[in-house]
Amino acid sequence: MSQDLINEEEVDDFRPLTPEQANAWRRKFPQENVWHVLKIQCCVGGFVALLAFFVQEALRVTGLGLSALYGVSTVIIPAAICARGLGSRFGGGGVAASVAKFFVWEFAKVALSVSMLMLAPKILSEDLSWPALMAGLVFTFKGFWAFVVWRQFVPAKSV
Repeated sequence: MSQDLINEEEVDDFRPLTPEQANAWRRKFPQENVWHVLKIQCCVGGFVALLAFFVQEALRVTGLGLSALYGVSTVIIPAAICARGLGSRFGGGGVAASVAKFFVWEFAKVALSVSMLMLAPKILSEDLSWPALMAGLVFTFKGFWAFVVWRQFVPAKSV
């Protein structure tokens, strides 16, 4: 019984924001663009792949740079496809449709990433270096943290 009273009080306490208050809230909490995160991940992945190519040349071995680049691609390509799918208007509707759309595209992203990893030995054959591939994959995936640090120094544009 007391739970019903609390919920009614919360509903009674609700006041819609004025347009000025809504604009102030948007300036204080700007919405991040997924494509910006993907760009940062591409930069981090490009740096890792370039570093792998330099190490490959210095050690006079083969496959490090290509394997690292493949690892970067294993993150970037599925993430870009997922972002594009989530941003499309297809399947729009209510909350349930949005949640279903998220799970479908997230599953597609994971399935594509796993498939790319399984195909790595066939695609790269003797040039495959698993440590370099995993370094490219992990550093690119964790490139999101470069975005978080970057956001501390570059203010977001307001909507």
